[in-house]
Amino acid sequence: MKREETIQYHESYEHISISLPLDDYKKREEKFNEYEHEETLRKLMQNIVIGSNFVVKSEANPITKVEQKQR
Repeated sequence: MKREETIQYHESYEHISISLPLDDYKKREEKFNEYEHEETLRKLMQNIVIGSNFVVKSEANPITKVEQKQR
């Protein structure tokens, strides 16, 4: 079987190197994988609930000093 080095491009019917579409497919696949990873990460982050628990400590002094005015 003879190995082809060129293919006929479907839009212009020109013969182009077979590596051009393969490179394009490889780039698309890499982009898709990046997008898929980002989408998975985005979904994961949506499922993580960041709690905002605040502990408030307050103290009150129940003893109050009252002085009476002298006349």
